[in-house]
Amino acid sequence: MKQRCLTKWLGLLMALAMLLSGLGCFGASPSGRPTPPEPSDPPTITLEETAEPTPEPTPAPNALFAELDADFFRFYMGDDAAFLHQLVKNPAALGFESKDKPDTLGDFSEKADKSWIRECKKVLAELEKLDYAGLSPANQFAYDTLAQYLGYEIAGETFYGYYEPLGIVGGVHTSLPFVFTLFEIGSETDAELYLRLLADVPRYLTQVLDYEKVRNEKEIFMTQEGRFNVENRIKKIINAKPDKNPMLIMFDKKVNALNDLSDETKADLIARNKELVTGAWNQAYRDLMAGLKPLKTRKSVPLCKLFDPDDEDEYFSPDPYMEYYELQLREQSGMDGSVARIRRQLLAAMDIIWEELEAAQYSGPLKKRKERFTAGTLDGNMDYLKELTEGFLPKLSEHNVEKVMVPKELEDLFAPAAYLIPGIDDWTENVVIFNDPDSDKYQLLTMAHESYPGHLYMFNYQRSLPKLSLMQKTLPFTSYYEAWSQFAEYQVAKRTELYPQNQLLVDTLLDSAWLIQLMLISIDVNYLGCTAREIQNAYGVSGGAASYYHMLFRNDPFIYMEYGFGIANMFVLYDKVKNEKGDEFDEAAFLKEFLDLGPSYFNLIEERMGKTA
Repeated sequence: MKQRCLTKWLGLLMALAMLLSGLGCFGASPSGRPTPPEPSDPPTITLEETAEPTPEPTPAPNALFAELDADFFRFYMGDDAAFLHQLVKNPAALGFESKDKPDTLGDFSEKADKSWIRECKKVLAELEKLDYAGLSPANQFAYDTLAQYLGYEIAGETFYGYYEPLGIVGGVHTSLPFVFTLFEIGSETDAELYLRLLADVPRYLTQVLDYEKVRNEKEIFMTQEGRFNVENRIKKIINAKPDKNPMLIMFDKKVNALNDLSDETKADLIARNKELVTGAWNQAYRDLMAGLKPLKTRKSVPLCKLFDPDDEDEYFSPDPYMEYYELQLREQSGMDGSVARIRRQLLAAMDIIWEELEAAQYSGPLKKRKERFTAGTLDGNMDYLKELTEGFLPKLSEHNVEKVMVPKELEDLFAPAAYLIPGIDDWTENVVIFNDPDSDKYQLLTMAHESYPGHLYMFNYQRSLPKLSLMQKTLPFTSYYEAWSQFAEYQVAKRTELYPQNQLLVDTLLDSAWLIQLMLISIDVNYLGCTAREIQNAYGVSGGAASYYHMLFRNDPFIYMEYGFGIANMFVLYDKVKNEKGDEFDEAAFLKEFLDLGPSYFNLIEERMGKTA
């Protein structure tokens, strides 16, 4: 189930990173030291004889793993020019040949999916041939991480068509405008690539529609509510007026900033972009919307009630959507456990957070504050957070940060803020994107989430760690990333002296508890089949809220999972290590150890945290 081509663009607006690891010493023995030849007398060679060739030394396990990791990295990255352009500034240095560079937005046809599964099976088989005991501890962790990821992908082989690329809140249709408006253009070559990719949008959205037709055939196409939301968001994109269209404004701005181009060349590029945006781009979205209309929407019910248990169609017995839901829960939770185990993890996190809340509430009087939680300007917040972070985490190497505002025409399609991942091979340039920051009451925490000590800090720090494998840094471990960025908010709320700490801390903990509660509601709705009334009674929410979230999760079962599961896992891990260490627990050391392990699944992290010192 190749979700990779459908979800990685969304990852560009959070934070993923890659760094070429050393390939090791190919002439080394398994011990890591060169093996000297056995002493022997020189051979006697006659005119008719030739010397036997010296056999090539067997590469060490670490070198073999690095080679396998690099090969898979190039396969993973090599089918989407927008993704490659954003993340790799010097493709040749990372082993990409010019012929490998695609000029398309990727391919998620069923044929491509089968090719992807074959590659995953091949890599897993090669991985299992390696001498695991001969790997370094860092590579053993990377090995386990990659093996678990490949296992999930292979397990999803039968679920082609189950992923929804057009979500009720966002998806491919809403991420495409940001792929182009944020596309880095530093030369005429970049601008030409941009235009070729823009011309590829009709093909790409045709594939999206074909994929939705597969979902329609499986009777799992989106609900009527979902289609209504998708149509409304598409209309916002195609109805943008030329003088306010960010697809035109942003491209014009970037091209005009290229000082080495003539006015004629700039005018030509700008004209071609306008022709594509007002023509092929808009028409592709219209065709997508028109193609969705005749498809039969599914019932707006929880997933566990989607198919009649008396249905004679053997394809839906047992219900494959529930099997898919269980697989997605295991992968997105980062826990690799049963649904019952995952639910217990959420409840355990709630207990920990409520204890923290009780302590915060009794630490001083709580006062409702009307003003925003901010250090003033965006720059002021950034400087304050950077200084605060350096007080308990290692200082980062030199880097730059650009703050970008979301165009007003795209505000409804975008989150409050985002971190745009920088290049793998050059992470000195960082971009944080803001959506109407003046209306954000918790601007300080939003910036903590995206910058210091959140996403920006994590990925700048981890890119500088050569021991982390390429794929460990590349794969979409979204729950891991969001675990750190939300815990970063918690850290700032605990440490700031700008406000009464208990008030900001209480607000932060309540937000974390609410996200975890939403994950419990999602499971209760889709796995247990709870009604809105049962949700209302179980969680003490209002009838209106219960109905809304029941509608949301039966339409988009996996929404917010990376946030809810991420913070739940982080609090459980934090509490576990703190209890094990007792008086010897060092919070700064805990955070650094978590970062040093690198991105992975929480079940693997939990096995190692607190045991590496």
